[in-house]
Amino acid sequence: MEEAEGEDGPLEEPGGGARSEPAGTTFFGPAAVVQGTGNTQINHFGGRPDDSHESWLAEYLVAAADASKEHPYPAVLPGQGPSLDAVYVHQRLGSLTDDGLPMEPEAVERILTSGQTCAVLAGAGGGKSSLLRTLLAIGVDRQLKGAEDGPVPVLVPAAALEGRSLSKALSIAVRLELKGLVRTLPPDLFGVPPRPGSYWLVLVDELDEIADPTRRRNVLRQLLAIERNQKNPQYRFVVATRPLPDGELDLLGPDVPRYELERFQLTELEEVARRWFSAYGLNDPSGQAHLFVTDLDRSHLAGLARIPLMASLLCQLHTATPAKPLPAVRGAIYAEFARLLHKRQYSPAEPGNPREICAGFQRYGEAAVARAEHTLGHLPDLIEHLAAERRGGSQLGAVEIVAMHPDAEPPPYPVPPDEWQGFLATALRHSGFLTFHAGDHLFAHQTLMEYCAARHTTRGPGEPPLRRILARWRSDDPSYVGFLIDTASPKARRKAMPKLRRLARRGGLDGCLFLAELAGLGTDLPDHVLDATADGLAAAARNRRKAERDRTQAVVALTRLSGPDVQTVLHGLVQSGALNGTALVAAIAELLELGDPQVREMLHDLAVSDAQYSAHRLWAAGHLAALDDPRLPDVLYVLALSAHADAADRAVAAERLAALHDLRVADAHYAIAAGASADAMYRVSAAMELEALQDHRLPDVLYALARDRRVNFSTRQWAARRVAPGDDPRTAGLLLELARDSALGEDFRRWATWELSALGHPDLPDVLYSLACDPGLDGHARVRAAWDLGRTGDPRARELLRSLALAKPGRAPGTLGDEGSRARAASALAALGSPIAPEVFHNLARDRRRSYLDRRFSVHQLADLGDSHAADALHTLAVDTTLHVSVRTEAAYELADLGDPRGTDVLHSLVLDNSLERQVRAFALLRLSEHTDARVPGILRDLATRESLYSPLRSRAIAGLAKRHEDSVPDMLFTVAADTDVDESARSLAAQALMDRGDARAPDQLHALAAASALRPATREAAITWLGRTRRPRAHALLCDLASSSDLDSGLRYSAVRALALRDAPEAPELFIALALDADARPRDRAAAAYNLTDRGDPRGPDLLCRLARDTALDDEYRFEAAQDLAHLRDPRGPDLLHELACDTGVGSFTRRSAARELARHEDPRLPALLRIMADDPTLDGLSRFVAVRRLTRSGDPSGPELLRRLADDPGLDAEVRHEAAQELSSHTSPADPRDRHVLPHRPQGKER
Repeated sequence: MEEAEGEDGPLEEPGGGARSEPAGTTFFGPAAVVQGTGNTQINHFGGRPDDSHESWLAEYLVAAADASKEHPYPAVLPGQGPSLDAVYVHQRLGSLTDDGLPMEPEAVERILTSGQTCAVLAGAGGGKSSLLRTLLAIGVDRQLKGAEDGPVPVLVPAAALEGRSLSKALSIAVRLELKGLVRTLPPDLFGVPPRPGSYWLVLVDELDEIADPTRRRNVLRQLLAIERNQKNPQYRFVVATRPLPDGELDLLGPDVPRYELERFQLTELEEVARRWFSAYGLNDPSGQAHLFVTDLDRSHLAGLARIPLMASLLCQLHTATPAKPLPAVRGAIYAEFARLLHKRQYSPAEPGNPREICAGFQRYGEAAVARAEHTLGHLPDLIEHLAAERRGGSQLGAVEIVAMHPDAEPPPYPVPPDEWQGFLATALRHSGFLTFHAGDHLFAHQTLMEYCAARHTTRGPGEPPLRRILARWRSDDPSYVGFLIDTASPKARRKAMPKLRRLARRGGLDGCLFLAELAGLGTDLPDHVLDATADGLAAAARNRRKAERDRTQAVVALTRLSGPDVQTVLHGLVQSGALNGTALVAAIAELLELGDPQVREMLHDLAVSDAQYSAHRLWAAGHLAALDDPRLPDVLYVLALSAHADAADRAVAAERLAALHDLRVADAHYAIAAGASADAMYRVSAAMELEALQDHRLPDVLYALARDRRVNFSTRQWAARRVAPGDDPRTAGLLLELARDSALGEDFRRWATWELSALGHPDLPDVLYSLACDPGLDGHARVRAAWDLGRTGDPRARELLRSLALAKPGRAPGTLGDEGSRARAASALAALGSPIAPEVFHNLARDRRRSYLDRRFSVHQLADLGDSHAADALHTLAVDTTLHVSVRTEAAYELADLGDPRGTDVLHSLVLDNSLERQVRAFALLRLSEHTDARVPGILRDLATRESLYSPLRSRAIAGLAKRHEDSVPDMLFTVAADTDVDESARSLAAQALMDRGDARAPDQLHALAAASALRPATREAAITWLGRTRRPRAHALLCDLASSSDLDSGLRYSAVRALALRDAPEAPELFIALALDADARPRDRAAAAYNLTDRGDPRGPDLLCRLARDTALDDEYRFEAAQDLAHLRDPRGPDLLHELACDTGVGSFTRRSAARELARHEDPRLPALLRIMADDPTLDGLSRFVAVRRLTRSGDPSGPELLRRLADDPGLDAEVRHEAAQELSSHTSPADPRDRHVLPHRPQGKER
């Protein structure tokens, strides 16, 4: 059917979950989405959305890049807060593995390039969310800049993973997290790798915010299952969380590394402050940052400011009230921050000013306004109530929780309930404490919720005693407990102090760790509690009976305590020698951070101590280098020579020593290379350095490596190859030792024998003999050794080769290709001129235990020697029915090549063997046809006429016969072609072969085939085609006879006339005319005859086309094509005939529609009237009427719209046709002002939809 013309149909908007608070408006067509106060265009779409994987990925990357700039911490100053990249300072990662070493500063780069799942731990406000957003920003930016591989990060809250497949969870999380998206990305995008060679880096945040341990474990098990069950690396995970109870993170698997996100260093605080002050536009941000950090030091807040969240709060508080002293403890900092948030809510510069919101209730009366003002006045209490409920596990929405509080009770009628709910939602959103996310109001940060919940707990009428809360300190989060202590009343704090003292003195290490974490968070703890905690931690660090992990935890906890006494305690621990391993490193690292004046000596003592781990010693040496300590070369030299140190660390020490151009570097490399306990890789590397230095001790090192059986053989071979070319007198002995070492590989031992041969060593024959007799080597290696032995002239070689050739196949493990080695042994015998070689070949060829390929190879070897037994061996293979038929065929063919008639007989029998597959028999026939045996033509003729033979085989026999050059072949072909009892395909092929040979009998045979009515039309057609290819006069006459024969089918007559026309025969035009006028001929043949005349420029062709177009006995298709051809020939009768067909109600709708289309192409003036007739013609189908009206309308005819309206309203037409008519009618109505269609609707401020 003709394709319907017209514009594209309506677009369907992709489905997606509705949000309670919309983030934008979706447009399809040339429209841009503009959001935010900055009027930044964040998406652009063409006329139709492209749902391909690449386009979805591109949309995700653009939206993710925009979202990654948002800072996860709340802001108190008016206006939009700073972007994350403007204020972010990279933090260090500390490894939580056994070595416990701090890592290099590039934590982001390490995670992005590691290609493995990991966990990142940090306390409250430790920078976890900022790290994940930075990972998102950098990873997405690299993809947008054209990276073809590497990770594609995607951020997801841990709670979103519960109860969903990962791809579905990512799709939902992305829709809720990325405000720049205007349509939902399908789960299929995340179900496959983002690009070939890349993977999804899933950034899992807020795991610790899932309060239920069972739900947390289920999420971790889900991640582990995905990690283990993926065939290709499609997903990798980065899980960020606060420290969890022991054992939970073990669910990720033992190989998943865990990192601790370190606090800011003291030296970084000034840069942190400078970035915040610059983002807020302060004058001289660098100078103000310096003064700010100085004040922090003076007020003992520097330790607290090392926590990223606390640093951001302190910087904002200083910016908001620069003249006011900063609060000293965390609770007071949050209280001041909350005060500023509440103050910002009433700022006239902020949208949604509460006074404006309350004014909206004027239309409901003063009572409603008063009730709204009362609720806003108690908004801090309501938020604290919400925080307590949320921390208690309530799953209700924030507005629902708040609405149930007495201070949020709605005003009486007539305020609609939904409007009051919207008022509460707006108040919560503009409070600064909460953000709208995933359809609900959530606290801007977990610590804000904990602070508000603690205030609610400590200030409520039924306030539980703080002592009771502290009694369950093991199960409570330290961050929340710290806020409870800070917000408690003075009386409650006094009652709780004894409990805190007992916890420090009797709570053991766990109690002290808990109190140290409270202190590190900035909790207001009394000095006597801090002193007791420091004493308890110091005692645990000194206790050698405790595990190193516990002692290290104690030292790290000490570093969380502030004040000069802590530095003294740490200093004493280090100087006393009580610390070891990671505990010692942690203490020195903190003293280094605090600028302890004796830290150089501590680092030096650690670096040179053989009692410490070499990795820790290397860490200390690195810090000595940063301090420009002059003792660094000596430290590195001692470490490189230390036999107790790890080889990798020794190699690094030697490398750093070389970078200092120290002359002792050769001694360092020699110590590593000569150390028998070091790994071979480092010994080789050190030897290579000695080689570069041209050290005279290199040969000794190489000899030691080559002889060391504890070293892998590749290293031994490398060393031996380096030392062999020299003139050292030990070389021959080394080579002899290596050649006889059965633990080495055959290639290595063979190389050693070659080197011995080059040296002319007298023991070479004995070495080769031992290799040839070694049953541990595979057959090929033994044969090669025996062959090399024979080349030396040793008489033992021939007997060895004979025994290897005739031995049974080896069964020892590692024996490879033994059958092939037997053949190689026999070949080696022949190459050495052994008289027993033919006998060995013959035995191998007859050995039925060997594979047919090996037996065949042995036969070939026997034939190459010209042995008389070769023919018998080939015949044995050819008639062996246990062998594969291809082997039998090849053996028979080669047997026939030797002039043995048995080869031809075997091939003939294979062709006639009905038990074989047809392609196998065809292959045997091909081989038979190629042979020079004089009997082959007769055999092929018999095969061609054998009725029981598969027809394609008979055809192949004729084809093979046709290629023969014997004198008898033409007569044989003629016999086949003339034999009416033979299959017609064989006769046809034989006649064609005769024609190819130029035989004079061929045309008559082809004529007979064409005229034989009993044959298939295809056979007769092929005979005419072949007859037309010859230029013999006889063929011309025969074609004329066929073309004018009334007994032939019209199709065959047409083929004969066409063959004459291709020969430019003068009879062809008249014969075409006769066929075109023959009413008994098939319409297709009549039309074809007329077209041929027209194509050849015969003036009678158009007349014939005209007669065909008017001949109602013909099908509509042929009549239309005849009229169409006339019109294309610019014959004036063509358009008239097309018009007649278009108006003829006896003609089919498709033909009438096609005729009208042709008239349109020829710009016929009668077309508009014809289209109007067709539009109202009930005999036409609906589609034809619609196409006629559409063409009429688009030509500008005024009657078009009315006719379209009739079609759209005609109940007798198909619904699809009526719909298309209505669509076409709507496209021709006057459009609305485009300015009214592309302007974004105004979003009311302070209301929710």
